[in-house]
Amino acid sequence: MTNFLTAWGIFNWDEEDALNGQKFFTTDPYYKIEEITSEFIDRFNGFETFINSPILTSISIKIPRFGVDEVISIGGDPPKHPWYQVEYDDPLKMIDPAVNVINGAAKALDTLKGIPNSIIAIFSDEIFYTFADEEGNFFFNNIATGSHEIVVNAEGFAPYIQRFVHEESQSLGVDGLLLLVPEEEAFQLQGVAKDSSGSVLENATVDIFDEDGNKLFTTITNEQGEYILTLSAKKVYTAEVTYNDIIGFEEISGEPGETLTVDLTIGKRSIVIHTKNLIEELIDRVNNSDIHRGIKFFLTTELLVAKGSIDKSLRFIDSMRERLANSMLLVADKSLSIFIKQVKLGSGQRISEDDATIFIEKAEKIKELIQLGIKTPV
Repeated sequence: MTNFLTAWGIFNWDEEDALNGQKFFTTDPYYKIEEITSEFIDRFNGFETFINSPILTSISIKIPRFGVDEVISIGGDPPKHPWYQVEYDDPLKMIDPAVNVINGAAKALDTLKGIPNSIIAIFSDEIFYTFADEEGNFFFNNIATGSHEIVVNAEGFAPYIQRFVHEESQSLGVDGLLLLVPEEEAFQLQGVAKDSSGSVLENATVDIFDEDGNKLFTTITNEQGEYILTLSAKKVYTAEVTYNDIIGFEEISGEPGETLTVDLTIGKRSIVIHTKNLIEELIDRVNNSDIHRGIKFFLTTELLVAKGSIDKSLRFIDSMRERLANSMLLVADKSLSIFIKQVKLGSGQRISEDDATIFIEKAEKIKELIQLGIKTPV
C-alpha cells in the first residue's frame, strides 16, 4: 500500500522498500490488505468520503415492539477517506484491531439471496449502524459487551429483530444468517417465557424451527421475559425455549399482518404435550400413506397406545405424581420401539423405503423427547 510518498506495504518487501517506509501488514481475518493505486483513488473523483456513505441527517428505522412498533431516526456524517484523515501519516493507527466483532449477512427467507443496502442497527447504551454490502454482509467492530438488540430494515421486507448477549466476537442470526421475511407474508410473534411456576425468565433462548427441523430464527428474552420475532405465514413452526438446560415447546402458525401472542413455558408438561402433538402428526402420516392395510392397522395401533400413555402421563404430571408420569412415558417409549421394529421389517415390501425412512426418523425423534421428558422434573 502506498500514498506515492511513503510505502505502507509492498507485497515483496526488499531492501529498497525498507528505505522508503514501513512495512504494513495484518493477520486479522476480518481485514484484507490491498495495494492503493492511483487508479483506485481516481475512482472516487476527489470526494473526501466514500461514495456509498452519504450524510444521513434523518433515516428512520422501524423496531418491532410489544404493542406498538417504534420508529426512531438516526444519522450522522460518513467517515472520510484514509488519505483525508490525520492518521494517514501513521498507517499503523488507521485500522482498529478487530475485537468484539459482530457480523452476519441479511438474506431473504424465501430465496436466501443477500439483501444489499439493508440498514443494520445495534441498540444498547448507544446506537451503531451500518449498511449491508451487495451480498447482504455487514460488520461491526469493537462493540461493548452486554445485552443488545440488532434490527435490520430493508425495502420490501418486514423488520428483523434479535436480542443477544455480546461477550466476544460472534456472528448473529442462525449460523451468521439473519433471515428477513417478505412484508406481504410476515407476522409478528411475541410473548413471555416462563417456568412451570409462572415466573418470567430473563435471557431465556427462543429458537424457531420449521416443519423440517431447520432452525431459522433465534433471540433471547428481555428483563420482563418478553421476546419478539418476525416470521412467515407460509410456514408452520415449532418454538423451543431453553433456560438453564430446561426446555419447552410450542407449535406456531400465523396470518400475514397478524400480531400473535404466545407465552412459552419450560418444563416437563410442555415437553410431553409437544411429544403428544408429534405422535398425532405421525398417526396422520401413517393413515394417509399408501401401505398395506394390515400393517397400517398394526402401526397405528402401536401409535395410539403411545398416545394414550402420553395422555395418562399428562394427568399424573398435573397431579404432581412424577413416578407414575414417567412410568407412562416408558410405556409410550416401548410402543414406539415396537413401531420402529415393524417399520424396518416391512421396509421395501409392504412399506416403501421412503415412507419407512420418514416413519423411523419421526419415531426416533419422539423417543428422544420422551427420554427428555423423563429426565425433566415436574
